[in-house]
Amino acid sequence: MFNFYEVHQYELDVVHHHRALKYKSHLHNEFETIFLFEGEQGLIVNGSEYVLHEGDCAVIFPNVPHSYTRPDSIKKVNNAADSAIIFMPADALYAMFPDTRGSYPDECIINADTLNENAVLAFHKIFEEASINAQIGWAYIIFSHTIPLLMKNTLLSLQNSDTITRLLSYISLNFRKSLTLDMISDELGINKYYISRVFSNQIKVSFRTYLNVLRTNHAASLIKISDDNLEDIATDSGFESTRSFYRIFKDIYGVSPSQYRKMIRRYSIY
Repeated sequence: MFNFYEVHQYELDVVHHHRALKYKSHLHNEFETIFLFEGEQGLIVNGSEYVLHEGDCAVIFPNVPHSYTRPDSIKKVNNAADSAIIFMPADALYAMFPDTRGSYPDECIINADTLNENAVLAFHKIFEEASINAQIGWAYIIFSHTIPLLMKNTLLSLQNSDTITRLLSYISLNFRKSLTLDMISDELGINKYYISRVFSNQIKVSFRTYLNVLRTNHAASLIKISDDNLEDIATDSGFESTRSFYRIFKDIYGVSPSQYRKMIRRYSIY
């Protein structure tokens, strides 16, 4: 399974979802928490599968791969679920909980009967605030009641997390440029053979495949939102030639870029 590195640039992000989520495996340098107001939500964290129920909460630590899934039980009721997801920069919480740096708990779920009532209140109140400072205040209340509970579990080491964070963050910011293992090695001072092992052993795909998928997803987004010609989209997405763009796009999406654009326009897939 691909683990994509997301680069976020904000003090806090608060999102209210009214359906069960389905989102690919990814990681980022933020603490992320999800709370279920109602319904069910599937969650996979570093290979461990969970189903959250009403009142349950999960906290995903920085740089831990995770994805959201839809349990079979809710597919029969139109993916009904209502949840809050909050992202907070790692450094903001490392200052409060220094032992969490470079580690994560072997259990990330807090059941409804264990979650502190002040944390539950904060999950509700955070959406009533228009001020970012007020939202940050509620977020601190949430994490101050959840992280200590999870730290009572066994803490596992996230080996070389800082190096992997630098590596994947750099690629996420520069994939539209010409990139090779040698160039990344020179830029970051990381041995290129180590980089190759990170992809094969931890990301589970080759560096080239990872790069191609990032570029193809970017191209697909441009096809959805613009009328730019496909040659310009190929160049903007980092492909060396239109020919390689067409070949790789079809390998990943199953259709050519031009066919994909026709599908978008015909079925309004956006």
